[in-house]
Amino acid sequence: QDILLNKARSEDPWELITSPTLSDKQISPSFLKKIIMFGFVSFVLGFIYSFYKDIKEDSIHSENYINNIIGIRNLFTLSVDKKNEWDEYIKLLARARFENSKSDKIYLIPIGKIDDMIMNSISDKLSQNYNSKNFIITNDIIEMDEAALTFYFIKIGATKKSELLEMKNKIEVKGMNLNDYILIK
Repeated sequence: QDILLNKARSEDPWELITSPTLSDKQISPSFLKKIIMFGFVSFVLGFIYSFYKDIKEDSIHSENYINNIIGIRNLFTLSVDKKNEWDEYIKLLARARFENSKSDKIYLIPIGKIDDMIMNSISDKLSQNYNSKNFIITNDIIEMDEAALTFYFIKIGATKKSELLEMKNKIEVKGMNLNDYILIK
């Protein structure tokens, strides 16, 4: 058996038909294919990252989310860049809602982290039109009077989805309704 084993080791199991040749050019995918592949992989990774970041930030980026998912409607939109257009909307709001109100308190409720300057500016404009009313900016649902008027403010990019859902739940627990809101862009 040892002799057969040594004999099998000494014979080459294969035979070289032609001698190997080496090309001067490197054999690899073309430069264009590399660019296309890199671009596709970058796009997919960028999409995954932006999707993850959006979920992690929890911010509201469109009015459609508020209308469809939460089921409340937008009364009107106030643009931070166009404060000169706010007067007309605020006068319409005051005439439509304040005249029949028996309470002298009107709550302005920012949902999320809306800049205090924006809320104070809205309150000041409302006070100019109706100085007989007491405008209170708060997000404390417990202190609110159920008979008073309430206006909810949502800012695209500043209000988080979880904050909106939490506020809606608190309002429903208190026996009030979150039917509409004023959007700030």
